[in-house]
Amino acid sequence: MTSNSAPQKILRVYRQEGGREVFRRIGLKLRERWARLRIRRRRPSLLPGAVEHPAITNSSSRDATTSVDVVICVHNALSDVQRCLESLQACPDGRMRILLVDDGSAEETAAFLGAQAQQHHLRLIRNASARGYTFAANQGLRASCADRVVLLNSDTLVTPGWLDAMLKVMDSDACFGVVGPLSNTASWQSIPHVEEAGDWKRNEIPSGLDLPSYAAALRRLMPTSHAEVGFVNGFCMLLRRETINDVGLLDEDTFGQGYGEENDFCLRAHKRGWRLAVCLQAYVFHAQSKSYSTERRLKLCQHADRLLDAKHGSVLKHQQLGCTMAHPLLQFGRIASLQAEAFHHTHEQLQVKHAGRKLLYLLPAGHAGGGSNVVIAEATALRQAGLDVWIANLPEHRNSFRASYPELELPCCYADLSNPEALAFQATDFDAVVATHNLSAHWLAQARPATTNADLRLGYYIQDFEPLFYPKGSKGWSTALSSYSLEAPFVRFCKTGWTATTLKQHGGVSCAVIGPSVDARRFAPAPVHQPAEGPTDGPALTVVAMIRTSCERRQPKLTAKLFQQLHQRFGRQARLLSFGSSDAELLALGIRAQPSFTNLGRLNPAAVAALLQQADLFVDASSFQAMGLTAMEAMASGCAVVGPSQGGLPEVVGSDGVPLAQCVDTHSPSALLEACSTLIQARAEREALAQRALQVSNYQPLLAASRMVNLLFADRPANGA
Repeated sequence: MTSNSAPQKILRVYRQEGGREVFRRIGLKLRERWARLRIRRRRPSLLPGAVEHPAITNSSSRDATTSVDVVICVHNALSDVQRCLESLQACPDGRMRILLVDDGSAEETAAFLGAQAQQHHLRLIRNASARGYTFAANQGLRASCADRVVLLNSDTLVTPGWLDAMLKVMDSDACFGVVGPLSNTASWQSIPHVEEAGDWKRNEIPSGLDLPSYAAALRRLMPTSHAEVGFVNGFCMLLRRETINDVGLLDEDTFGQGYGEENDFCLRAHKRGWRLAVCLQAYVFHAQSKSYSTERRLKLCQHADRLLDAKHGSVLKHQQLGCTMAHPLLQFGRIASLQAEAFHHTHEQLQVKHAGRKLLYLLPAGHAGGGSNVVIAEATALRQAGLDVWIANLPEHRNSFRASYPELELPCCYADLSNPEALAFQATDFDAVVATHNLSAHWLAQARPATTNADLRLGYYIQDFEPLFYPKGSKGWSTALSSYSLEAPFVRFCKTGWTATTLKQHGGVSCAVIGPSVDARRFAPAPVHQPAEGPTDGPALTVVAMIRTSCERRQPKLTAKLFQQLHQRFGRQARLLSFGSSDAELLALGIRAQPSFTNLGRLNPAAVAALLQQADLFVDASSFQAMGLTAMEAMASGCAVVGPSQGGLPEVVGSDGVPLAQCVDTHSPSALLEACSTLIQARAEREALAQRALQVSNYQPLLAASRMVNLLFADRPANGA
């Protein structure tokens, strides 16, 4: 099939939404192209050899010879199939062939299908009279010889990238036999809501978005992951050829009416060792047939359930249903999807107002850490929205920084940032430079007079009250405190109200709150959901804590003592893991990990994400947290969290009677021990807390970063205006 031409698309938008929408979309496309052109042409005047560009990955490196048949069974409902085929035409894929099965449609629909088959070289199978969905689907499966087959309902609308995303999941492991997408109405694959009034929820596209915009926002919000499930909804199922050959066709004898046949296939595939998955990067809209009333449909579903029980037994069915309906990654997707409209509008506004602006973050970081993670996640989100964002670091950190962030998507420059002339040279070609640490704020203030850019904006990203990092009265303490009152024209911003209040009380300066953020695309629940049963009747729970010996406020000795007490209380029933410091660093502080816990050393963000996906409980025993990034990362990964009640973490996790984490007085070792022990023992309470914790996915980096950019350029007109 071929894509619609641009004039045809414009005409369709004009008819459906009017001329104003046509001009709005054309203007947005022109601004996007102009922004890309500016990014290509305007590069900073950086020192030779001091720049590293991110590696360009080839997203289409997968075998392009894989053939795919999309089987669509049609019985009347002409308008539905017209829209379905139009959506497929708008999302072309050279590997895809469409196979239509006309199951006894009336003359008007039959004539349309014949014309489509001739015009677009589609294969068409016709039944003189209707035989039912299961029979028609099997006709399509028998006629297909492709490597992969999609069974696609005729009342669906596909979106850009839907097929490629599902193929990537299937090709990631030869054991994946069935893959499905997210949808608006597809039982447990539905987002943002699953049920309503005893029936499946028919979620509508947010009123402020069209389907392509909604799908694009979802792709940016969702992790590039998949949820391994027990059932995949039959409205859109990608099947591996080897799976079809092994499992067989749909069961026409038992499920000829067309209800339960896909669940039966999933159970048979599971019995044969095939795995099933839902791809979070694929979204297919499902209008859902209205030919049956809700009451009639429920009766058919109940009848199909009885047939499934008779054929496979209720135990297996409920086991597979349990790992599907309670999957944290699907719940994560439902929560994240609620931000789609706000995310889209924020992304669009950034393109309109700030696309192409050049922004430099001063990030003198040697290793991965909370502050660096925040900056990189937000800077990456801004770059994806059209801003030309760079990172500046010190030359001596080049190797360790690259090792900590091997997948960094941002261009980096390395220079002596403490030298005012060198920093002024680096900053000259940017629209704004942002300090992220008290030392870099001093460097930027000293370099400002030497810059030749009179319009350069200065930002100070105050992520914590840094004087508390040092002994009171020390040089570090005074340097950090004085950074807040520098005479340079800084725009100051922070993450939480606690930080802003503390700055006002002790630093005497005002600071705008842009809100917390967490990279929820990296930190998300594991693909495989295996809920722990508790310390008395199942495998050992995994408890994780970060022990940073270089930072006293992290209370490393208290954390190690807590693990020793938990080991004494629960023994092998709780697996205790720490990270953040090497064994040598722990020993230097008098901490011996074994036999109480296992220390994993320093980890990069990818390794931390993998660790948190295994964890049932994360403990932050710090004396305070300005925001609590690692706790947020653990929450986004599906962990129950215990953290400090001092600082800004209570703001992040809420205090409306149903907090997302348990905040305790970490100055009290007994309170900390009891909080952890209770959650280890109380499975229901722990799992409920972990499920609520997934709501931190609402703290998207783009939303916080956009507030920062708007503050930096508050008095500047839209870029290019």
